[in-house]
Amino acid sequence: MAEPSPPKRSRANTDGDAGNNSVRPKGVTLQEPPLITSFAHEALVKWKHERVLYEDAVENRCAETGEAIAAVRRPVLKSINKRLLKSFSEFELRIPVENITEEMLTAAIDHILGSVMNDATPDVMGIMAQHLKMDLGQKDVKARILDYFDCMEEVIEVHGLGKILKSNARLKCKIIVENLRPGTLKDQVKRAIEYDPALKADLHHLFDVVKQEAIKNQQAFDLYQRMDKRDSGNKDNRHKKQLGHDKKQAINDKKQGTMTIEDQHRGQRTGIAKVHRRMVACTADVVITGWRTARLPTKRRRGKH
Repeated sequence: MAEPSPPKRSRANTDGDAGNNSVRPKGVTLQEPPLITSFAHEALVKWKHERVLYEDAVENRCAETGEAIAAVRRPVLKSINKRLLKSFSEFELRIPVENITEEMLTAAIDHILGSVMNDATPDVMGIMAQHLKMDLGQKDVKARILDYFDCMEEVIEVHGLGKILKSNARLKCKIIVENLRPGTLKDQVKRAIEYDPALKADLHHLFDVVKQEAIKNQQAFDLYQRMDKRDSGNKDNRHKKQLGHDKKQAINDKKQGTMTIEDQHRGQRTGIAKVHRRMVACTADVVITGWRTARLPTKRRRGKH
């Protein structure tokens, strides 16, 4: 059998007021009360949730208009199919339908809601482990813890655990601690319980401790995140700086390498030119010297004649 799903957290319908012919201020609409179509546990859970929203809306409306709540709010007896009401009165309550009162009907509904479906012995810890969750996506730690405790109450309501847990504060405290997340928060709260065993049965005190430890845990996590982000930023900067230095060095080396090759070629050309000039100069000297030497004997011979 499928487990009942939690009712959606939504506002009640405000679009109609069928069945109520009372005079109302112009421009103000009455809430349409939810109807009881089945006495199944899951159906009544949904109906109860919508009925609470309806009654809240009626109270807000009466606060604005000055009307009496009793004159505006439709009774539960008027929010159920007559045939279904007759069958329930006859077979479950064993009284004539005309003798049933508003209080008797609401008490019977509350009894069903407070009981486990099919009178089975529930696995309370298993149900809570499956459905009681900490919303770690909620950034506001105080709101996160309040939602967590409220979630436990919702699971109790949806799964008919009211009778078992109504006066069992110790079991509620155990449920809260065992389903805490993250694990570091769970360990912190367990250590606090070791120093103060009264926390095992004091739900209000436990709420304060869980909230305080969750705030400390979040602060430590935020500090770690900031430090990690800063270290990552410094590492990235150093890496970028090193890359820039390596790139600059590579460019310089490339330029230096190009200049060296050009200088080598230029040096080779300059050396060759110098050698060539020296060779030309030496050749000229040899030619001139030889020419002078060749002419000296001629002068002497001419002098003798």
